[in-house]
Amino acid sequence: MALSPEQLKNLMSSLPVTQRASMAGVKPTNAEERRMLQHIESQSLARPIPSLGGRPTLARPIARQSTPPTPAPRLLAIANGNAEQELAPIPTESMDSNELDEAYRELEEATPIEEPVIGSLRPTWIHFDEAPKSVEESGLSADGFQFDESQMHALKRLLSGKHVCLIGAAGTGKTTMVRHAMGLLIYKGDPEQGMKPLGIRRLSGEQGPSIAICAFTGIATQVIRATLPQWLQPACKTIHTLLEYKPASVVGSNDDGKRAMFVPTRTALNKLDHDVIVIDESSMLGLDLWHNLVDALRPGTIVILIGDLNQLKPVADATFFAYALSAAVDDQEGWTLAALTTIHRQKEAAANKIIEAAHNILKGETPVFDNPQTDPNWRVIGFELPPQADKAHAAIVSAVEYLRRAPTPEMDPNNLGQYIMDSERHIFEPYSDLLLTAGNGYDFNDSKSFVQQVPLNATLSRIIEKPSEEHPVYIIDAGRDSKKFAVGHRVMATKNESPVIKDRVTNGLIGRIIGIQPNMNWKGNRSLFGTEKEVNDYRTQMAKSMMDNKNGAQSAMGVNLEAFSLAMQDTSQFEAREKQEEERQASHIVSVRFANGADRTYRSAIDVGDLQLAYAITTHKAQGSQADTVIVVVHHAVRQQLSREWFYTAVTRARRRVVVLYTRMGLSIAVTRQQIHGATMAAKVARYREVMTNGNVFVRLRAREQITERVPTIRGVVESNAEGDYDNAE
Repeated sequence: MALSPEQLKNLMSSLPVTQRASMAGVKPTNAEERRMLQHIESQSLARPIPSLGGRPTLARPIARQSTPPTPAPRLLAIANGNAEQELAPIPTESMDSNELDEAYRELEEATPIEEPVIGSLRPTWIHFDEAPKSVEESGLSADGFQFDESQMHALKRLLSGKHVCLIGAAGTGKTTMVRHAMGLLIYKGDPEQGMKPLGIRRLSGEQGPSIAICAFTGIATQVIRATLPQWLQPACKTIHTLLEYKPASVVGSNDDGKRAMFVPTRTALNKLDHDVIVIDESSMLGLDLWHNLVDALRPGTIVILIGDLNQLKPVADATFFAYALSAAVDDQEGWTLAALTTIHRQKEAAANKIIEAAHNILKGETPVFDNPQTDPNWRVIGFELPPQADKAHAAIVSAVEYLRRAPTPEMDPNNLGQYIMDSERHIFEPYSDLLLTAGNGYDFNDSKSFVQQVPLNATLSRIIEKPSEEHPVYIIDAGRDSKKFAVGHRVMATKNESPVIKDRVTNGLIGRIIGIQPNMNWKGNRSLFGTEKEVNDYRTQMAKSMMDNKNGAQSAMGVNLEAFSLAMQDTSQFEAREKQEEERQASHIVSVRFANGADRTYRSAIDVGDLQLAYAITTHKAQGSQADTVIVVVHHAVRQQLSREWFYTAVTRARRRVVVLYTRMGLSIAVTRQQIHGATMAAKVARYREVMTNGNVFVRLRAREQITERVPTIRGVVESNAEGDYDNAE
């Protein structure tokens, strides 16, 4: 049987755009043209494809519809310069089954060998250039891994659930489970539950792949990216980047020290088109950010939250993860629970000992410390600190000095059970490992500050990166504060850059200073800001002048008290001074190279002020990151910040070794005090449910089918429908 031109045209309409282009002799010659064809295909997935009498159409992409189907006829758009033409539905009533079979064969013969319709090298639901053709080649398969009963149950929930909470403590296999589930969702689906593969496609604009894997912080995002195959790494981003935060109103530029406010551009009026959104480290996800995200979600989007309820909650906001768990336990609001309960032995013995210590903490028990004298390959050790904070400060610095010079014991490959010292790798590397404290310690007059990050950084920066003539310490005017930086110092960014910036620098990202030079645009007394030696010499000279000058300190320092008193009465000068503060330049230009490879040069006072030394950091800042060796300071001088969740989070940052520097009282507080009350997950969830039911906390658990209004009230926020039902407002 020969097909008529009309029949052939109608059958062609059932093929993906890329195949139709190939059959027309149009082959993309570069990645940009391939992306264009894939974008055309992704935009047409929601449109109806002509039916072939109930028979599945050839090579039809299987994808979750992001918008409701429209009855309009599908347009054929082949990138060959021809005008688009409208295709009518195929007249299936004029063809019997034999004619359809023959039509299929003719279409196969008409298709070029390099892109066959049947037996394609790439599944037809894969519309992402970088994606491999099969799950076996994707790097997402868990072949050879033996899933236990809880993991099999969790896997089914991940594949079939609309909104899923995947929970599990350290060592239960959350990362392995999610990778395997992602492979099945993209390539295979779940035939037992009648679920077809979702596939993956490139979305329009800045959205990237149709599957997004997110975290709250840039550090956590980097850790996740390292666990993914390279082709899927573009899907990994922070939640702020996913929502495409952009300046709402520009109040200045980085050069003059002003800062812009960023708001999400993905909202209820400009929704995301993703099929699946996975959020790791979900215990860090606050309610405000979740509400921004849920506003931008389409009702059909799958949401998977991965988290550990035993970790620290957000600093300034309640964690949404607990409220999602509360709904998931009872399968409410579309949420379902996938719980991993079995602790699996890790490939490295180090991980097993660290996980054992972490679970002892969860049970309210002190970790069992190894003896480095009898076990050269120790993994968890402890050293007791003096109870006085100032003496503990000196002991912490001494411990860091010893560990950063001590070689790492490694197993001798030639003598089983024997160890050799690796002089190339020290136990503690200050530029890659972590020293974690419980607080900031900004007040140097408070004795408890000595065991916190700011005083420890001030001391460690001088010991680890000793000042020299080549790299002196600079005293830098950074607005309200002054900074003491030198080339080589380890620093941390404390603010997020705009999501549109390439190699974005985010809050918590670590870097090293690679250059410091005077800022010629700074207007100030250069005698007070420069190298530490120059400034100290000037101050010594001024102090000597004050003692020798018979007119006293006022004349020596050039201060006119009468003029100062008159200026105090003119409030307009204060406004001008505040404006000048916003536009103020730093006395020196500081260049930093960050861990993600980004180089930044900071000139304004506000930008330089946002950098902080990072030899010691708080556990909150380290959440989501990992290091080979982690030193944890557990001192009762900061007892208000110590808790079981804090200690557990700190210990689980380590991959190979944990060193606990403690006082007995501090260790006792850290393993007994709980931020989230309850011995079991069910008890903790019950506590959050009580707060959620009886408190004044507004939580929206899922995307709404219709746009709702958020109505501010005295005690919180309530939702109403479009008609304005405010009966529940208080």
